[in-house]
Amino acid sequence: MLYFANRLSLGDGDAFDEANNPLLAHFEDSIDDETNVKEDELEVILEDPIQQSSEANTKASNASFSRNRPIKWPYQTLPKLPLNGVSVKPGDTVELKPDIEEQGDFLYIQHMIENVNTGDITLRGLRLRRTKFLGGVLDRKLNELCIVIQEDEDDDRDPFIQGAIEVSRHDIVRLRTLVFSEKEFPEDSWREFWALDAAKEDLRKVRDGARLVCRWVWIEKFENAARRRNLKANEGFLRRLESTECVDGKLHHSNLGKAYEPRGTRSSRSWHSTVRKAAHTYGTGFGGGGGDAEGARLAGAFVVYAWDHDPDSCESFRRAHPKAAVFQRDAASFALDPPNGESPRVTILHLSCPCDYFSPNHTCEGKNDDANTAIFMATTELLREARPIIHTQENTYGLFQRHPYYFNKLLSMITSVGYNVRWKVVNFCDYGLAANRQRLIIFASR
Repeated sequence: MLYFANRLSLGDGDAFDEANNPLLAHFEDSIDDETNVKEDELEVILEDPIQQSSEANTKASNASFSRNRPIKWPYQTLPKLPLNGVSVKPGDTVELKPDIEEQGDFLYIQHMIENVNTGDITLRGLRLRRTKFLGGVLDRKLNELCIVIQEDEDDDRDPFIQGAIEVSRHDIVRLRTLVFSEKEFPEDSWREFWALDAAKEDLRKVRDGARLVCRWVWIEKFENAARRRNLKANEGFLRRLESTECVDGKLHHSNLGKAYEPRGTRSSRSWHSTVRKAAHTYGTGFGGGGGDAEGARLAGAFVVYAWDHDPDSCESFRRAHPKAAVFQRDAASFALDPPNGESPRVTILHLSCPCDYFSPNHTCEGKNDDANTAIFMATTELLREARPIIHTQENTYGLFQRHPYYFNKLLSMITSVGYNVRWKVVNFCDYGLAANRQRLIIFASR
């Protein structure tokens, strides 16, 4: 299960006591004492001290459509709502109370709903969360947000409709300025108006009043509402907002949520002179005997190269794919020093990192544990050098179920070099394997 600060906890926590909070006192001291705060340290200084709950905040029943039902009598929508001397309306963004949404959450308002009989008012919209509370899958940048959606597979409505949340008007702190952007950090952010030196002098003012920017969408998929309440997801998707979804800093609802498709194909000539111009070129790391490469070949890709540190595996791969260049190398040396100085660029790069340490069957220390976890960290450099349009990985499901730190780090390494990423746990017996075998499949594209 992917953890976003305790498994994407949306639960109720202890009340926020600012007066008796020792970390807030430390925060004030940090502003006075800090003279060399780097950009990636700004969020660390402002870390909220509230304990993360492990329970879901969603109060839905077992009914698939218990969330966000159509607005009918005795409910009605409101065009605007007074808040602290200003009016809020659909399309605005408000900050939520920390004792209600304790992870730095915000609400992008889609509807304001009044119960005519009771006068109660709720706001329905998209949840946004500070990236520092996403368990490390995105860089911890001050006032950078991500849309967070929980989707039920047995609910056929659009995830941006069923995945909206509802909060009381009393849970709102203040109106905030939010820009939705497809641009790279730090464009469109408060940094265009504030010098970093000035920000160091008053980080709280920046956090509580400066412009917010949302560049990412995280969708976590569950089989049904019961699985969602228990936070047992089986699929997830982390992607950038696209230009069609962001118009002049506003969210373009008609295009929101459309499937991301990789851009057109391109060819690569690397280590082999017979690469066909129209073919997808395929490279594989930790290639083993060449099973994944054979699948790629059958699908029409041209297998350009493979590498593995084991000599027997390399020999088996050469026999299975005589036209491919095969190198007996480890991941780090291949990424930092490609053989013969040639470009490792391909359109598809597959990695099947050693899964021994992450397996649920790993019950005691192994002699290769340190090496297997260290080599896992070469993902960023491998992607940066190969620059594939499509990147795939296959590993044990224990990677995300039992090792959230490594799984989140993997997502961070993939997204940091410009990829959108989707993951899913699949049972290979559903695809023809003669035994139950649950595996984690990761698919990334740019």
